[in-house]
Amino acid sequence: MRDASSTSPKPSSRAPSGRKTGRSAIPERLLAGLWQKRASRQAWFRTGGGARVRVVYPGRAGRSAGPDFRNALLEIEGLGLVQGDVEIHLRQRDWESHGHGKDPNYNGVVLHAALEVDSPVTTLQSGRQAPVVSLASLLEGEDPRDARPDHGLWTILDRRGYPRPGTPGELGDLLDRAGDRRFLMNSAGFQRFLSEQEPDQTLYEGILEGLGYRHNQQPFLKLAARASY
Repeated sequence: MRDASSTSPKPSSRAPSGRKTGRSAIPERLLAGLWQKRASRQAWFRTGGGARVRVVYPGRAGRSAGPDFRNALLEIEGLGLVQGDVEIHLRQRDWESHGHGKDPNYNGVVLHAALEVDSPVTTLQSGRQAPVVSLASLLEGEDPRDARPDHGLWTILDRRGYPRPGTPGELGDLLDRAGDRRFLMNSAGFQRFLSEQEPDQTLYEGILEGLGYRHNQQPFLKLAARASY
């Protein structure tokens, strides 16, 4: 009789083909959910270049082709407040394997966040580079030492003349002032355009930019420039 141990297959030290282990087994949608829930609670993230990044607002979850989060508000060391899109990946190299590096829809990305980071920056289709941060800390839960109750959005707004409203009336006044300021900023932009080109072309570009809504404003502006009024 042969020894059963000589015929039984030996346990393999490798995981079965196709099975992922460790952090790489985490679904990307779960990682995106952690970003949405925990990122603004972290004291700081650090880019591969060493700059600190604080998430004031993680952004609105994307619902169509394009980045995972839109219009995030970040405080980046050396740059101040930065608003733009955020893309989430398990691995930084997924940026290229998913084709984002050739997709202009991702040119609004101001931060690339991943569990596995290979380099300090990610190159966009436009040629601009976005800093990269590791999301490993999000898997470890909230660290009480990272709590920052005095550094939220209202603290930043207060420094810019928009204190937290205490009554519905004060909230209405704040929204009115913020709306007026945005209108004046946009008006100043049109004033500059009017000094450089014809009024009809300026109006035409403004209409097309509006028709592009949020996701296609830049392509519609390029269209207005190439197929001018």
